[in-house]
Amino acid sequence: MGKTDKKAFARSCAATLTMNVKPKTNLTRIASMMLGILAVAVVTGCGSSRTILQQDAAQYPEAVRLYQNGCITCHGSNLQGGIGLNLQHVGSRLTAAQIRHRIEVGSGPMPAYAAPGDAILTSAQITALTNWLASKK
Repeated sequence: MGKTDKKAFARSCAATLTMNVKPKTNLTRIASMMLGILAVAVVTGCGSSRTILQQDAAQYPEAVRLYQNGCITCHGSNLQGGIGLNLQHVGSRLTAAQIRHRIEVGSGPMPAYAAPGDAILTSAQITALTNWLASKK
C-alpha cells in the first residue's frame, strides 16, 4: 500500500467512525454527569467515611491522642474492636465509673493503666479517656 493509499484509507476509516457516532445532546451529557456524581457519592459514602477518632478529635483532643498512642492497637482505628472489645457504644453498656475502673485496673488481657507504683496514665488522662468513652452511646 502506497503513501497515498494509506492516507486515503485512514480518511475513509475516520469518516466511517464519525458517521456512526451521534453527538451527545445536553440531556445526555447532564445524565452522564449525574451518574458520575452518584457513583462518586456511593463509593465515598457521601462524606461518612470519617472515623470516630476524626469526628471526635476537636471535642476530645487529649482522649483521641491517648487512644491513638495506646488503645488503638487492641481496640481498632474506629473503636471497632479486635484483640480488645468494641468500644463504639461502650457508654451505653457501662457507666463512666465502670469505664474508669476498667482503664485503671484492667480486665482480662487489658493491662492496668493506673497500677500503684507503675501507672501508665495520669488521673487526668484517665478522666479524659473516661469522659470520651462514656459519650459513646
